[in-house]
Amino acid sequence: MAGISDLAAKAKTAIEAGDIDEGMRLACKALDEDFDDVAALYQVGYLMLQAERPGIAHTIMRRCAELKPERPEVWN
Repeated sequence: MAGISDLAAKAKTAIEAGDIDEGMRLACKALDEDFDDVAALYQVGYLMLQAERPGIAHTIMRRCAELKPERPEVWN
């Protein structure tokens, strides 16, 4: 996503490497610094889907869509 924060980028890298706990930790840290970091929100939402937590995933993805409705990945 455009404008991805350094922490969100590191979280994405960790998640892609299979280090889910570190990815979640970094994404949450990014959100501590910026509640509306769409990249970090998306990563947490994605992880919640993977953890079979559709309720929280839906809420997070809905926030992503509010912030960046032009981004197709938030609608998937």
